[in-house]
Formats: sequence, structure tokens, C-alpha cells
Amino acid sequence: MSIVLADQKHFASEYYKTVPKNLKSWLRCATDLRNICAHYGRLYYRIFSAIPANIEEVEEKDGRSLWAAFLAVRNLYPNPQKWNEDFLPSIKALFEKYSSAIQLKHISFPEDWAEKAVAKEE
Repeated sequence: MSIVLADQKHFASEYYKTVPKNLKSWLRCATDLRNICAHYGRLYYRIFSAIPANIEEVEEKDGRSLWAAFLAVRNLYPNPQKWNEDFLPSIKALFEKYSSAIQLKHISFPEDWAEKAVAKEE
């Protein structure tokens, strides 16, 4: 086994409790999302180029959606408790504030997205 592959396995396992294939796909999704936002791209009806691997809350039909990219970011977030207590409430508040302009189906978020988006704490 090459040193690079061994390092990838160690990093993915130690920090994210996953395998390199999953971690690479999540990073690609996060990169794509970042680039779209950084260049003022739209997120409504967006079809992403990457599909995050091994995320149980993502149905096959939603693999290239903002919902899937959002969950990839969740999986990369370094602190599950902070995601649940700080980040998710901020997103909920943003959605509530702009509820007249945001339709969850157009960003492929399920109606029960807030429950499905909770990070599993160890």
C-alpha cells in the first residue's frame, strides 16, 4: 500500500469515521457548493456535478441536489454538537425569515429536513 493511500485511510478513519472514497466525494460536493456561492450562482433547481457517497438521508433521485451537498457539509463539519446547536438553528431561522421566498422543493430539501439534518454525536 502506498504512503498516500495509507495516509488517506488513516485521515478518513481517524477524523471522519469513514473511508477515503466517501471523504473525497464529500469534499468534492463542498467544493462545488463553495464555488457556486462564491461566484453568486443560483441554488434553486441546481444540479450538482458530484454525488456524495454513502449518505443515508439522500435518496437516489436527490443525489445531485443542494440537499445532498448540504449533508456532505454536515458530514465534514468538525463538531456535531456545534452543527446541531448553532448551525442548524441558524439555517432554520433563515428559512423561516424568507419563508415567502423559499420553497423547499426547489432546493430539493425534504419537508422534514431539520430532523434528517441532525448530526450524529458520538
